[in-house]
Amino acid sequence: MNLVGKIFTVLIFVMSVVLMSLVMTLYATHTNWRLLVENPESNATPEHPAGYKYRLQNAEKQKEDLNSLLNEYQRNLERETIEKEQVRAKLETEKEELTRNLSAREQDLAAKTQSERDAVAQLKAVTASLNALKDENEKLRNDVKTIQQDRDAQFDQMVKRTEELHAKVNELDQLNRRNKDLISESANAMQLLRMLGYTNNPAYYLETANPPATLNAIVLSASQDLVVISCGADDGLRVGHTLEVTRGNTYVGSIEVREVTPDRAICKINKEKQQNSFQVKDRVIPKLK
Repeated sequence: MNLVGKIFTVLIFVMSVVLMSLVMTLYATHTNWRLLVENPESNATPEHPAGYKYRLQNAEKQKEDLNSLLNEYQRNLERETIEKEQVRAKLETEKEELTRNLSAREQDLAAKTQSERDAVAQLKAVTASLNALKDENEKLRNDVKTIQQDRDAQFDQMVKRTEELHAKVNELDQLNRRNKDLISESANAMQLLRMLGYTNNPAYYLETANPPATLNAIVLSASQDLVVISCGADDGLRVGHTLEVTRGNTYVGSIEVREVTPDRAICKINKEKQQNSFQVKDRVIPKLK
């Protein structure tokens, strides 16, 4: 056997092994199609389940059941769709009603808001008026308090005036009584004046209230407090006249007539104005201006 024969022998062996492997593989993977299609469900095992025929029947039955269930679902869906349409229509109607109610509520709310604004404005105005009234009331209280104080002061003053009036009335009574006494004394004095030869005409004494403008008299005698001068009532002297005494150009002092006779007058020396001692024959003149 040459080399070619050996090669073919090896190739035949290799091919035999490959063919055997293929046959074994084919056998191992061989499927019993009859059993796969017609295997009843009673003989089904995990390794050999029920045949396609029975499974197809079951699938068709399931399909019918599913179609029936689908039809039922479709009918339910149509019914639910109709119900939903009815509900939607009802909801649309309710929505429109609610929209109208909402619009009415909004209008009512706007009106109430405007009314509330008006009420707030009125409240502010009333508050301002109330504050003004409070201020005015406080002012009136202060005025009343001031008036009461004034009234109390006036009342106290009236009481004081009343007391003063009563005092004045009492004083008037006393003055009336004094007036009566003075009238009685005046009548007695007038009677005494008439007895002494004096006139009761006041004008006569008013005309001689001041000493004569011209007077020619001298000091007849002088003591420490009194002097006698050489003129009297006939020369126009009256009690109360004030005279001046000089000696040449020297001022001696001032004297006041206290008693008068027709040609003599007794005078009192004014110590405050005396500058020199009085002497006989000092000149007596009217009061210096």
